[in-house]
Amino acid sequence: ARAGGGHSGGGSSGGGGYGYGSGNVFFGFIAFVVVICGALIGYIVTMKSDRSKKLIAASEAADAFWNYDEMIALTNDVYLKMQAAWMAREIDLVKDIITESLYVDYRSRLDYLKQKHEINYVEGIEIKQVSIVGEEDHKDNEKDTYTAYVKGKMLDYTASDETNEIIENKDLEKSDFSDLYHFTRHENKWLLNKIDNNVNVAKIMLASQVIE
Repeated sequence: ARAGGGHSGGGSSGGGGYGYGSGNVFFGFIAFVVVICGALIGYIVTMKSDRSKKLIAASEAADAFWNYDEMIALTNDVYLKMQAAWMAREIDLVKDIITESLYVDYRSRLDYLKQKHEINYVEGIEIKQVSIVGEEDHKDNEKDTYTAYVKGKMLDYTASDETNEIIENKDLEKSDFSDLYHFTRHENKWLLNKIDNNVNVAKIMLASQVIE
């Protein structure tokens, strides 16, 4: 589901194995944990983003290639292009904006979807937040990287390309998503190197912020 192979968060779950009362308590607790984790992630993203803006401004003073606003716009554009290529099952559509390793990986993933006769539809994408939470500015420009946190909402479902039967998300409910997009610098161009759909507090905290 969606580029990267992860699933959008949210949505409803059917009960099973719980009495009415205990089920309410259990799902109430889960909802509470989700809210707390979401608030914590939001706080850390804001903290890391503020620091990134300062570091990138310092890097830009010595190297105009670093530009915060352009990097945010690029991330937004790349995100949408990756979803379009994923849904079309044609990684060649984005070959010029991703690294060779990601190209090989995703070509294999999409070939597997074709073999299973499945299409992952990602529609109505609403990107609500793009924040840079990590960056590494090295003396060797080819080692430069940045990590962006992308949050939003989309309709994400999978269907058979033979029968059109919906396999996942049969209720066609929109759900929230959050991803980490990792970019690397190559020949003075930012290329997408990795997508992480399984975002958590630790991964955001560990996103490196370095200027050599």
